[in-house]
Amino acid sequence: EGVAASGTVQPVELIQVGTQVSGVIQELRADFNSKVTAKQVIALLDARRLQSQVDQDLASVARAQADLKRLEAGVGQAQADVARVKASVVQAASDVNRVKELLIQAHTDVDRADALLVQAKAELERQRQLVEKKLTSQSDLDAAVANAGSLAAQRASSLAAVRQTEAQVATAEAAVKQAEAQVAVSEAALRQSESQLPVGRTAIDLAEAQLAGDRVNLE
Repeated sequence: EGVAASGTVQPVELIQVGTQVSGVIQELRADFNSKVTAKQVIALLDARRLQSQVDQDLASVARAQADLKRLEAGVGQAQADVARVKASVVQAASDVNRVKELLIQAHTDVDRADALLVQAKAELERQRQLVEKKLTSQSDLDAAVANAGSLAAQRASSLAAVRQTEAQVATAEAAVKQAEAQVAVSEAALRQSESQLPVGRTAIDLAEAQLAGDRVNLE
């Protein structure tokens, strides 16, 4: 026997099928009232837009990695600059010590020339007195005059050397100060370069996270 009846058939369980991402359906593999099984693909979305986003993310990751390498190279260059200018400070300080030693020697030469000139003037005066008394020859007096003149010229040359060396000392000391200032500038540049490294690493992390999310959407 059977029962004849009219009405609407209602499903025991109704499931809404949706997707994590929206898009245009490229292929439909099941229709209304089709029987499906678990994990069966019932529709495919057009993945070109999502693939394009993944490609952009890959490019962003590559660009962030290149930026980090550039920053690391900048840090390396800044470290080399600091080492170079510190070496120049050492060299400049060595130059100061060297020219100060030359200045001491120049002062010593002046003192020696002063002492010899005093002796030469005394000898010149003695020779003049002897010539007036006709106790020596004119040639001896001429030799004393020449010797005094030569020593006076030597003293003048030594004084010029002192002034020149003093100028060299001032120049060398200025070079030390300039090199020390360059060290400060280079160290500041190094700190700035080093401070950019975390930013570069964070940029890579963000780009890779975006890539991972878009790959999930694509899959």
